[in-house]
Amino acid sequence: MEQTQVKDTRKIKKYLKSLQSLQAEISDTEQQLAQLRQSRMHPSVRSDGEVRDKSCKDLSGYAAAVADLEQTLLCYRYRRMVELKRVMQTIEKMDSKEAQVIRLHYLRGMNWQRVADRMGFSESHIHRIHAKALQHFDLDIEEED
Repeated sequence: MEQTQVKDTRKIKKYLKSLQSLQAEISDTEQQLAQLRQSRMHPSVRSDGEVRDKSCKDLSGYAAAVADLEQTLLCYRYRRMVELKRVMQTIEKMDSKEAQVIRLHYLRGMNWQRVADRMGFSESHIHRIHAKALQHFDLDIEEED
């Protein structure tokens, strides 16, 4: 039974860390989109309907790339919103200290020392609270292969 508990705890940690990875994907995609937009400032539309930049190059490829990145960003944001809602609903049912540790570390990305400083506990005490929080984290997590 104890081995199963360890496996569940690892699965929960992996899931919560995946939310941080998803936020990193969102940030990377936003940066790519900003760079792409910056590279093509002040496009114009010709009378034939084609979009061109200052040097009269066709921008249809650019427009398609922007649309793809915007769609990707929208999907990432939606997925993160859905997952955050699930996590927040689970956290609301937990002890306040346990919930705060989960929020600060996994959702706000604070390291353990900052969490300890913020909550006014030692880092070792934060780790004990974290262990209890993971045991009480009651959310069905699907395995990703």
